[in-house]
Parts: sequence; structure tokens; C-alpha cells
Amino acid sequence: MGALAEIMDAGAGMWPALVAAGAGIGVGTIVGFVAGRSAARTGLRWPLTTSRGRSARLVAGPAAPDELWDDPSVWSEEAEQAFARARRSARRELRLARLAGRNARLVPFHDVMADKRTLSPQERGECSVPISSIVGSVNKPFAFTTSFEPASDALRTRWKKAYGVAHGLAGYQPVELYQVGDRFFVVDGHFRISVTKALGGESIRARVKEWA
Repeated sequence: MGALAEIMDAGAGMWPALVAAGAGIGVGTIVGFVAGRSAARTGLRWPLTTSRGRSARLVAGPAAPDELWDDPSVWSEEAEQAFARARRSARRELRLARLAGRNARLVPFHDVMADKRTLSPQERGECSVPISSIVGSVNKPFAFTTSFEPASDALRTRWKKAYGVAHGLAGYQPVELYQVGDRFFVVDGHFRISVTKALGGESIRARVKEWA
């Protein structure tokens, strides 16, 4: 019996590989899936400072199709709950702003530039920008609140997809921003900023053009 037990113990470690082979699934795929799910639950996939002091692993290189998180069944339920929280926050923000007679939407970039027609954009390269400094938008000023909460249920699908990409192995590409003085305006990346904030992020990687 002792010899038989040793044989069975030795074979136990082979079962995952045998099952994977029988199902036509590579062992690397299984390992990658487990690693991806672990990464998804422990942190985001881009340089990030959060209000709780968490830090995320830096993933170098451009974003690429993510074999794991392309499957919505992996992240859809979690993303749905996160979107619901963001929408509740947006409704509360909009309601309080109306009561106080304030504007709770992003500042339209073209309104700011109306009296600055002599300025021209200068490339400033890539840097980390505090989300609190991003106050406006070039083409979606009414889609998000000033806190970058989604202002409409119509944004659900794209917001949830951005949530999935945030937890994927490739991570985000930098957003694109215009800078005017000490304020930033979103050219591309509204959903990435919104999701980053919802996940506790305080800053986001961005390619910046400064109007000066």
C-alpha cells in the first residue's frame, strides 16, 4: 500500500495537465487565467496612487488585446455593481448641485478657449496627472459629472468594458489631455478616468498638450 500511495501522490500533480490536455486547453492558459484573476482582485494594471495607499504593478508597453478579460462573463457582474454605485453617486451629485444652484457637469473646453484664440498646443509628453485637476472635456462635457461619475445609464456598456480592461493583463493606454494653465481637459479617455476614480485612483497616466 505504501508503494501504491507514493505512485498516486506522484500522479496527483499531473492531473491538471492531463485534464487540460484532454480538454484541448494549454496548461499555460490555465495558469494565465488563475494569475489574471488574482491580479484582477489585488490591483489595477497601471501606475496608480490611491486614497488607501495601494500601489499597482507597472505593466510596460502598449495595450494589447486581452485574451482573459475580452470575455465579459469574467467581469460583467462585478462591473455592473460598480457602475450602479457610480450612477447613484452621480445622481446624488447632480441633485445637490441643483439645490445649490451649481453646475455639476464638466467644463466645455471650447468655452474656455473662446477668449484664448492666440494660443496653440505644445506637446508636453507623457506624465501622471491628478484626477482632481481634470475639470473639463473637449467633446463629452455633459456625459460625466465634475467628479467623473457617469451621468447617464446609456454609458453602461462602454463603462463596464473600461472596467474590464482596467483589470486585464494589458491595462490602459494613457489618456489624452489638453492643459490650459493648471487645468486639464479630456480629449480621449473619459471612461478610463471615470473607472480609475471609481476604483480609488487619484491620478492617471496621460499624454498632454499644453495650450500656451
